[in-house]
Amino acid sequence: MSTKKASELFEKAYNVSCKIFGAENSNSILTLNYLAHSFYTVKDYKKALEFYRKLYNVRAQLLGEEHAETLSSLHSYALCHKEIGDYISSLSFFEKVYVSRVKTLGENDPKTIKTAERIKELKELLGE
Repeated sequence: MSTKKASELFEKAYNVSCKIFGAENSNSILTLNYLAHSFYTVKDYKKALEFYRKLYNVRAQLLGEEHAETLSSLHSYALCHKEIGDYISSLSFFEKVYVSRVKTLGENDPKTIKTAERIKELKELLGE
């Protein structure tokens, strides 16, 4: 099965899950995560952005802005912005993730360090 076909199936599964369980159900949220990632994998960054934004909003509402899963969604959303060349937006989102990860995980956590590396990379791309 092609990755593009998998994306189509995840989208159908997500729509069915939402109809049956609701968009805020853990199964629907997990399927939404797979859906967003599948579009990222096939380099359909505009669709990935759409679904990562939706995922971030649901997780922020249910889990809070600084929950690890919410921050992971925002990190992925920032990556999509980077991939489409929107470095300024990407940098802004990565900085938001970084501040929250420092606060919740500390400066030496691998996820915090990875986010700092992304920020550095973007600043270099922007000539800062």
